[in-house]
Amino acid sequence: MSTIIYLTKRNMKLYWRDKSTVITSLTSSIIIIALFILFLGRLYINSLEDLVSEFNNTSTETIQALIFSWILAGIIVLNSINIPQTLLSRIILDKESKATNDFYVIPFKRRDLGLSYILSALIVGTTITYVSFLVGELYIFMISGSFFSLQTNLIVLAVTILSTASFSSLLFVIYLFVKSSSAVGGITAITSSVGGFLAGIYITIGSLSGVIKDIVSANPLAHATTMLRNILMQDQMATVFINVPNDIVQEFSDSLAINLYIGNLELSSIHYIISLLVVAVVSIIISYFKLLYDRI
Repeated sequence: MSTIIYLTKRNMKLYWRDKSTVITSLTSSIIIIALFILFLGRLYINSLEDLVSEFNNTSTETIQALIFSWILAGIIVLNSINIPQTLLSRIILDKESKATNDFYVIPFKRRDLGLSYILSALIVGTTITYVSFLVGELYIFMISGSFFSLQTNLIVLAVTILSTASFSSLLFVIYLFVKSSSAVGGITAITSSVGGFLAGIYITIGSLSGVIKDIVSANPLAHATTMLRNILMQDQMATVFINVPNDIVQEFSDSLAINLYIGNLELSSIHYIISLLVVAVVSIIISYFKLLYDRI
């Protein structure tokens, strides 16, 4: 256990020491916030104001808070991918610097080294991701004058841990098969860009149709994002859509992927949680057998 703790601390210190790496891992979140402030936010806010104006007098600030909560869910999910990925790229750097060969001089099990990489990614990933949520919550308070409830904060923390653990396990498997640091940049670019689409951040899943919509709706990134959107937007939806007919509320929820469907099946929180757990468990099993026969 002491070996795992030592190696986990080592990985975390190396991450925090490189300030440019920390900033790079947050680039996707910064881009999303910039897009929200400059373009997308105003578009969604104006559209929603037009939608509910004939039914109630909801303030612009409340609508802004609702839309930013939708964006914030996506930021949380992207951070739960990008930050662990940056920490797990340490695997490749250790291979190339022969640091892993030095580790194997010490009598310990291969899985201890693998576990240290996952734990460091989980701890740092969860910490930064949750802090980014708290910053987003502060922004929502500045807009609307209200914080999320303590229960909501705790649930978001639990989902953040689950999402980060799931994606850290998956990325660990991927990096076990990567041989050189030249591939890391490509993997990072792919996960940052494709991840944004699969999570329904850069494009709304509700705007898709047919098989493509079903495929995107079936992926764990979309599940994590939708689960968080339901948690963050629940109370705000009740305020913004007061006196609005249910069919209009349903149409809005479907269009922004607050509800997800595979065919005619509407997915629920249970589906989302199982999906993330399956990814984590399968990834850990693959990692275990890979480490039985090969060194990291």
